[in-house]
Amino acid sequence: MSEENKELNCYKLSRRDFLKVAGLAIGTLALRNFKPVGWEDVKNSPDMGADLAPNPELLPKEERKGVLTTDNMPVFLFPLWENSWLNRYYRSWVQKVPEPVKEIKLKEMDLSFKDLFLSINSDGTAARYTVFPFITGDKYAAIGMYDKGLYNSQTRVYTPNQRFYKNEVLNKDMGVPVAQGHTLIASFYPNKDWNDLEASQKIDEYQHRIGGFRAGVPVSYVDMVLAFGGDISKEYRFGRAGFAAGLVPGGGACATATNMCKTQVASGATIVERQMHGVGSRYWVGPGEPIELSQRNADATIYWQVDNLYREDLKYVPQKDQWIKISAAFIPIAPPVAATAREGDIVMFLTYRVVDHNPGNQSQKLQKLQDAYDAWRANPSESSKKALLDGNALTQNINWTAGCEIAELKNSIVPEDRVSRFTQEMANEPILKGTFQLQSLLRGYSYDAHYKFGIYLGDYLRNSDWYEAQITRLNAQGDSTGDFEKALNQLSGDCNMLHYQQPLQCVGLDILMSALKYPGYPFYNFYDYEAGNAKTLTPWSWRVMVGDAIEKYTFANWQEIEKVVNRLQPVEGSDIRGRKFTAFNAKSLEEIQVGDIFVNMEGTDGHTGVIIGKKTVDGKTVLLLADANASVDGQIHIHEVDECNFDIVFGSYPYPKTMIRKK
Repeated sequence: MSEENKELNCYKLSRRDFLKVAGLAIGTLALRNFKPVGWEDVKNSPDMGADLAPNPELLPKEERKGVLTTDNMPVFLFPLWENSWLNRYYRSWVQKVPEPVKEIKLKEMDLSFKDLFLSINSDGTAARYTVFPFITGDKYAAIGMYDKGLYNSQTRVYTPNQRFYKNEVLNKDMGVPVAQGHTLIASFYPNKDWNDLEASQKIDEYQHRIGGFRAGVPVSYVDMVLAFGGDISKEYRFGRAGFAAGLVPGGGACATATNMCKTQVASGATIVERQMHGVGSRYWVGPGEPIELSQRNADATIYWQVDNLYREDLKYVPQKDQWIKISAAFIPIAPPVAATAREGDIVMFLTYRVVDHNPGNQSQKLQKLQDAYDAWRANPSESSKKALLDGNALTQNINWTAGCEIAELKNSIVPEDRVSRFTQEMANEPILKGTFQLQSLLRGYSYDAHYKFGIYLGDYLRNSDWYEAQITRLNAQGDSTGDFEKALNQLSGDCNMLHYQQPLQCVGLDILMSALKYPGYPFYNFYDYEAGNAKTLTPWSWRVMVGDAIEKYTFANWQEIEKVVNRLQPVEGSDIRGRKFTAFNAKSLEEIQVGDIFVNMEGTDGHTGVIIGKKTVDGKTVLLLADANASVDGQIHIHEVDECNFDIVFGSYPYPKTMIRKK
């Protein structure tokens, strides 16, 4: 499958065919046998479906962390929504055409990886995949094919015979706490891509002039990318630098600053000076990034004036002597666009990796890539494209639908609805069993089979075993079923199927969960509370204070917004029937209880859901929540929240994490 941009309708693929088109022959290598960790949980069959249900993390996993150098590795870029769900809508959420999954062949690129996942075909062919979670830039989940081989179902041993990496160095062997490197994967506008390469060249020039970086000696990122003070206007191109600054030389180099900040934090360096981007301008943090690399801990912006009267810098102190190894690749994905367009024409891979030796002169290779990019943009011929790719390739764009082969591969490795830490509770708690049944039932509701024939959502749910079970349970508890019936009627009215194919809205799920009256889960009932959308469930005074602060303190003045948020006091409210609740800003997971309703006040409409589980795992708090329409699909999602995705789910820092608790 070497033809670039080949369209592939993945729902037609069997798992065998998927592995066949994804794999690229590189010759047989003698590699060690491998018995995957966790395989003892899979009984008899190499098909891993129902045996591990209801845990959606289906593929057996070997814990293994390090950095590898690719060798014509197939890397799949899965488009994600803000909350790390697969993005089912391309460009506009109204347009129901998913952005394709990009399969890219990477010839020789350093990438930090985490864990190996074994996928087995019924004929015994198999492959191991790995995740590249340490990325910054566009909203992607990056998954690579680590190797492939054969699985013996009798001995339960996987024997790889082809691998797609040249070498790897494990974190435990290098003594690094998190990762040895971090990668920009993004389709920025052309001048930004070019400036990021220019900044990388300056870093390489700087480290060779000083003989590498020394442990305990502070490093200024601005000094590095200025490379001893050249003419900025000649050495960098014009790029965007926030709404106030407009186009400035070097605009867009903040991407490399954030990437370097994450690289250093992951390696154990101490950050001594850092400015954060303003709300809405920070670089996205994808699934799998640890809390150390979150926006609040590792986002970095830089700014400098020619006269050096003002600068915003990133400064850090390395823990050990180090050099920065830099690798880069540009993959054309569209015809050339304008230099400062809102969209890009290539996908850029740019890795900064901490090493303990001189990596040699890297500037020449980066300059060659810059020149090839300029040549292709000036004349996008096949020959200039080949020179730019330099052995890499966009192998194919894979069209997909929810539940198809490649979407399930992603969700078996980077699950959307991760619930594995609540496996025991899921088997015993009525609210969890009931919510999973409701989730499954909702997936069967459609416009063509139900809505257009006048079968609205409430009536559809009433015609189910789930409904009968809830009526029986409510009667046994001695509770009225009136609120339940009213909630179902409201779901029929709020069902947004005609235009957007969304069966259930987020506020509707809150109301339904309250009406179900599960003992021990006292969700506040918003049925009689006037709310135009989820955001209006937050106190009006909070919306005014935070909104004014965000409008007033833009760009790097996020500290001022934090001060406003920290002054927010709990607010008591009630509906027209006098039923009371308290709204408070949760600053930690520990403050949140089952029965709370969360409201994320970001965006125009905000988002809401309910807390249905809480426990301590390895000394840390983990929540389980249910929400609807989180990925604009009208479906129920049940997933865990821990310190790593606390900001992503409840509101990016420093937005308040609004919790509504019934009084």
